[in-house]
Amino acid sequence: MANTIINNQSSQVAGSSRQKQVEQYDWHQGSSESVKELLQNNRFYLPPQEKFDSEEMRGTVQKTLSENIGEYIVAEFLIGTDLIMRKQGVLVHVGRTFITIFDDQSDFFITCDIFSIKFVYFYQPGKRPQHNFNHLRDNQQRRLI
Repeated sequence: MANTIINNQSSQVAGSSRQKQVEQYDWHQGSSESVKELLQNNRFYLPPQEKFDSEEMRGTVQKTLSENIGEYIVAEFLIGTDLIMRKQGVLVHVGRTFITIFDDQSDFFITCDIFSIKFVYFYQPGKRPQHNFNHLRDNQQRRLI
């Protein structure tokens, strides 16, 4: 099967404790049931998680991110030459050219271009940013001067 359901990834990647944490992640209060329901009802598909263990992938953004699956992140993306856009959520998948995060406050998945990422913030367990950056209007995005 070309695609796998996100909650079946732990069986696809034997011995990956990080991947198993995706299923066991303590989802944000109030939305844990809807997240589990989304995953169990096969509504969101992902390709199998790559390990990024090859010599050429060591030290890359993909390798670093793949080792932190299940963590809450805020990623900053450079759009064009002067606009930084933030996306936040639980990191659920890392591909060679994209990442997928789950916005646990709005209950949706976001797939993002990995090559536009400039900064990634990792939060301590139970900590979250004060604002949901996924819902900012255009005039609230940060322009570079």
